Amino acid sequence: MQFCVLCGCDYLPRIPNVGEVKALDLVVKYNTTNADIRIAAICRELAAKDVVIPEGYVDAARRAEAVFFYHPIWDGEECRPLMPRDDADAASASAAAAASVAPHVTDISFLGVPPTAAVMAALTAPAPLATAGAVLAFQPHKAAAARAAASAASAAAASAAYDAVSGDMDALMMAEVAERRAKRRAKRNAAEALGGSGGGGGAV
Repeated sequence: MQFCVLCGCDYLPRIPNVGEVKALDLVVKYNTTNADIRIAAICRELAAKDVVIPEGYVDAARRAEAVFFYHPIWDGEECRPLMPRDDADAASASAAAAASVAPHVTDISFLGVPPTAAVMAALTAPAPLATAGAVLAFQPHKAAAARAAASAASAAAASAAYDAVSGDMDALMMAEVAERRAKRRAKRNAAEALGGSGGGGGAV
């Protein structure tokens, strides 16, 4: 994970002049260094070689790494971090192993406030919201209202959002079909008129 962070990711740009090969070499070189101080040690080596380390990079790298391990997931009952925050919280040997390499950060509030159970129930409601996604593709002007309703409270709110955007879907699709038919008819009429005009000219 630290290799990915050093290469640059969605949460942190890479250090100038440090690409994939250099990042991999450094991570392998410091493989036996404690993971919590590995990036700091790498940055010290780079700085000693006159590589400019962006201000606050080490702390930002720890936060970026933490996002991959601790972003909230929904397990069907509650929102929780992807990985346990401590070895003692791990429910299995594999989870404990993952926790042992995860960054030991004391505060993950920068990840934001996890959604409530009511919101997650609305977002994971089986049929209405899944279908609403397709509906919104046809009616993007209603997407904001649907998102606001879906995040408001519960599965009932999600169902209401679906009803709001899907009520006139049939009419919209029929209008699109009618428009395509009208265009084809106009082209056919134009072609027939052109053919008839050409034929009349030949007869004269």
